Amino acid sequence: MGDPCERYLVNRHDCESYVECVLRSKGFKIVATDQHGYDIEAYYPSGMYYYFIEVKCGPRAKLSSYQRMFKAGVEVAREVGFYPVTDKGLELIPKYVVCQFDEEYRLIGDQSCKKLLR
Repeated sequence: MGDPCERYLVNRHDCESYVECVLRSKGFKIVATDQHGYDIEAYYPSGMYYYFIEVKCGPRAKLSSYQRMFKAGVEVAREVGFYPVTDKGLELIPKYVVCQFDEEYRLIGDQSCKKLLR
């Protein structure tokens, strides 16, 4: 069997759990899930980014107006130098990433997500 996280896509059609599983398997620290402007909040302990990740299943899934506003807020925070602090006291650069899957549960769209899940 290949990727153990693929069962979330193949059997359960659960894109969010798949992304969370892949991040955990790569050593990311998951800070929160199912927030209002994003699905997963995570960072890599030796990385430089603090990720706010929105997961969308289906090619027609779109960000809500609140999610678009939150994404813009993350971009403004990065520009003005407001960096989230981890539990270890590290300041990381905030980054909003959208992970979108098509009707066959293949990753499409945002290159940032593809890089993150490789």
